[in-house]
Amino acid sequence: MPLDGSRWAESVLPLAVRLAKAADAELLLVHVVPTPEMIQARPLETEDETLRENLIERNEQAARSYLDRTRSNLSAMGLRARAIVIRGGDVRDTLCALIDREAADLAVMSARGHGHQHVRDVPYGTVASYLMAHCSVPMLVLPSASRKAQMTSPAASQSVRLPTAIQV
Repeated sequence: MPLDGSRWAESVLPLAVRLAKAADAELLLVHVVPTPEMIQARPLETEDETLRENLIERNEQAARSYLDRTRSNLSAMGLRARAIVIRGGDVRDTLCALIDREAADLAVMSARGHGHQHVRDVPYGTVASYLMAHCSVPMLVLPSASRKAQMTSPAASQSVRLPTAIQV
C-alpha cells in the first residue's frame, strides 16, 4: 500500500485494514523517496550534490518515521504490517518493481496522492494510472474524496463482505 503522507493516500487505510483482517493478511506500507530534480544550467557542483543528498536523507528519515508510526498503530490493532522506505528515481517504476518483488496479492491505493491538483475531470493520478497499466497484480484503486466518509464510518468498519465460490 503506497503512502505518501497525503490525506488522499491515507483515506484507503480503513478499507485496507478491513481487508487485511478478513484475509489474515500482512499489510505492506511503502513510501518511495524520489530523487529531487535540480535545475541544471551548468553541471552540478559538489555543494549541489550534497544539498540533494541531504534532502533525500531528510525525506527518508521523515518517511520512515511516518510509516513506523502507522505500522505501530496497525500492530496495536492486531494486524501484521511492514514498512518499507525506498529511494528511487521514478516513483511509479519503483512501486511496480516492489509489488512484483514482494509477490503481493493485491495493491490497494488511493486514486490520488500528493500530486492531487483538484482536477475533477481526471479520475486517477499518474502513479495510480501507471500501476493499473503496468503491474501484474490486481489493483484496488479508490476515489480519494467521495468515498472517504463512507469508508471511515463506524458502520462500514464492522464487516467486510468477501466473495465466495459457489458450486453449481
